[in-house]
Amino acid sequence: MIPRTVYLDMDGVITDFSGGVMKYFGLTRLGHTPDEIKQWNWFADFDLDEKAVSEFLSTSREFWASLDWTPEGRVLFSVLYQMYGADLKILTTPWRNNEACKGGKLDWVNKNIPRMADSVVFSFDKSKLAVPWSILIDDCEETVDKFRAAGGIGILVPRTWNTGGKRV
Repeated sequence: MIPRTVYLDMDGVITDFSGGVMKYFGLTRLGHTPDEIKQWNWFADFDLDEKAVSEFLSTSREFWASLDWTPEGRVLFSVLYQMYGADLKILTTPWRNNEACKGGKLDWVNKNIPRMADSVVFSFDKSKLAVPWSILIDDCEETVDKFRAAGGIGILVPRTWNTGGKRV
């Protein structure tokens, strides 16, 4: 059976959220890279004030709009779009449910993949969209697990902060 809908996450999958935060807060100037991130909530590992980061992410539409693609993001999107066309949706969680984040993410989509402008879905609980034969492609292990438990197919994108990316 062909999947009804394929949901593709943004942050950490097609957009380089971690690299963007590291760049803004000067960590890249100190030689740090997202490959050093070992857990989902990583700000304190780099001595970043979580409150300051959260405030910035909650107010900077431009941050979200100007994120770089992940190294494989363009290819991943292109292949999925060729395979699924209109059945491909961007499914993303807005930071603290604020308009700056939502607007910035929509700006990013309009700039980088304008054909998807009407296919962006915001959700805090992606598992609510799980139905048999729906697919979620995400970098958050907990999100993928919940999507699977709700009846969908979850694909974990390997990253250093999840088990799919742990190096042996």
